[in-house]
Amino acid sequence: MLVLMQTLKDISYLHMIVPDHAPQHDASGHLEQAFAFQFSFIQAMLLAVE
Repeated sequence: MLVLMQTLKDISYLHMIVPDHAPQHDASGHLEQAFAFQFSFIQAMLLAVE
């Protein structure tokens, strides 16, 4: 994912990055937790390439 983000930065990609393939489990609130994880991971990767 870090290589992908670096490549997107290198080509000046300015569009949306859509999360996909969320981790899942059976506990209550798992969908919200999965999306929070995905968006946080994307944010961390964006910060890492800055």
